[in-house]
Amino acid sequence: MKTPAAIAKADSLLAHAKHCGCGTGEFQVALTLGEGYELLDYLVSTSGVANRKLLKADVEEAKVAGDPWLVLKDWKLHGFEVVRVESLH
Repeated sequence: MKTPAAIAKADSLLAHAKHCGCGTGEFQVALTLGEGYELLDYLVSTSGVANRKLLKADVEEAKVAGDPWLVLKDWKLHGFEVVRVESLH
């Protein structure tokens, strides 16, 4: 399975934060709507996710609502908060 853009962004951001000597709280991983859905699909398909049944139900609810942030608002990648790209100023 191809690595989702969100994971690639988080990997890159982690390397940058380490290079700068910053903590993960200094940055956020900003995702587009498509990247949000791609990440949700990836999370549901990976074997290491605890409570997959509950996550799958939450993801389906988010898809019906048209809002992946219903699930992603509570997720972090490599310690970085996941935010909508539109929320950046």
